[in-house]
Amino acid sequence: MERRIVSELLSCLDKLPNDVFVIATTSRPETLEMAIRRSGRFDSEISLPVPDEKSRIEILQTILKEIPIASSISIDSLAKDTPGYVPADLNALIKKAGVYAVQRIANLVQKLKSEDESIQIPMTVEQIQQQQQSSSQQQLEIQSELQNDQAQSNNKQNDKEIESKAEKMEQELESDSSDCEDIGESDEDIESDDEEMNKNQQNGKNNSNQENQLKKQLQVTYKVNEEDMIKYKVKCEIQEEDLSKSLKEIQPTGKREGFATIPQVTWDDIGALDEMKKELTNNIILPILEPGRFEAFNIASPAGVLLYGPPGCGKTLLAKAVANASKANFISVKGPELLNKYVGESEKSVRQVFSRAKASAPCIIFFDELDALVPKRGGDSTNQVTERVVNSLLAELDGFEGRKQVYVIAATNRPDIIDPAILRGGRLDKLLYVPLPTNDEKVSILEALIRKTPLEQDVNLKQIAHDKRTDGFSGADLGSLVKESALNAILTGKKTVCMGDFNHAMNKVFPSLSQKDRKSYEQLQRTLKSSKNHIKSEVEEEKS
Repeated sequence: MERRIVSELLSCLDKLPNDVFVIATTSRPETLEMAIRRSGRFDSEISLPVPDEKSRIEILQTILKEIPIASSISIDSLAKDTPGYVPADLNALIKKAGVYAVQRIANLVQKLKSEDESIQIPMTVEQIQQQQQSSSQQQLEIQSELQNDQAQSNNKQNDKEIESKAEKMEQELESDSSDCEDIGESDEDIESDDEEMNKNQQNGKNNSNQENQLKKQLQVTYKVNEEDMIKYKVKCEIQEEDLSKSLKEIQPTGKREGFATIPQVTWDDIGALDEMKKELTNNIILPILEPGRFEAFNIASPAGVLLYGPPGCGKTLLAKAVANASKANFISVKGPELLNKYVGESEKSVRQVFSRAKASAPCIIFFDELDALVPKRGGDSTNQVTERVVNSLLAELDGFEGRKQVYVIAATNRPDIIDPAILRGGRLDKLLYVPLPTNDEKVSILEALIRKTPLEQDVNLKQIAHDKRTDGFSGADLGSLVKESALNAILTGKKTVCMGDFNHAMNKVFPSLSQKDRKSYEQLQRTLKSSKNHIKSEVEEEKS
């Protein structure tokens, strides 16, 4: 059936007259029949990529042109906070912010109304009747005085006195009527509020239609009218807090597909590793947050960083914290999961990772266990699949299209078996060794691990870090130590963790690395200290 449909469509396209144009759309052009895309049929292809930051600024300016927003909202910063958002996502973001604005205005007006009602003292029926009787008696007395004055005086001087008394009467009547009706504001105050509202509405925004829609929604849904907003000086506009709530709820298309995320790991969750944090900040975070400074020096190529060292030292946490600090999207890829036995599927997976990252730029791709993905080519242990993956990854790292704010961080425990071409300049040229923590660094790591753990006052973290039983502990081993001590406190019925629980845990938890492994990693760090040259010399020594 599908083949017959394709054949009929091809026949119809070939028979079309010159004055008929056919426009088609698709989100998966790679799955189309190749005959459809040849010359004379759909021969003109226009790609609509995910908008970058500059494009998002223009799109937001168009969307917000007729929408009342607070003057404190910066479209540039909003565009920076929405990586990976397509126009439909941005439109949904603003609509959701409008809903939050209506809810906020309604809650604020209702709160102010309730405060006014609580301040006013309710009057009884007798008090209201007495007030009305007294006001009517005052009016009768004033009228009788005026009649007597008019009958007795006919000259101009008496007329002036009558006029002054009449003015006095009007003032008293106005004061009495204001007391009876309990009016909260004068006409002059309302006029001044109207002038302020008019000034705010004339800030170069043609937002009357959208503002009327917000007011209509307030009136219909929450029974809040325009007079209430004028009375309490509440502006009908979208504010920063409305956009902040909307950003948490409206996710871009890439995130909804479960491909790109922003990790919740922060620098506070990582103890020690200060030198690593500084290097990653200079090489990745600053280029993302301040791209103009690097473009001024013609440093446009995104950096690639390889983290290597013993397992459990925080390489994955470092990559996640970098993505969180830079507010960049994060794609985590385990090395073996890209490998596929079918021809072309592994290369397709690599291309898909980078295309998704470009769509969510700025984005950080984290390749864990890189040694399993890109081993040295030409060895006995490699096969055609891994060699094709290496070639595909090299093409993506420095291909013709460029990476466009796509940063690559890789982690491995075996940098000596990685293909040297991956580590040359312009690719993963920054090698950072993540060592086992020192005793002082263990204290910092323990402080980060026990932030949310209830402790007794007798717990001495410095004593734990310098204990011989924790020699050779990695960050993961210290995490296991804290968990074991907390578990012992739970099983013994305690509400807090004491020093005895840590002593019990230190007798049960052992380092994951032997002394031999530690020495081999230290030797490896000395060998790879200067990146490519040392790797090249090591390869030549192995060949000789």
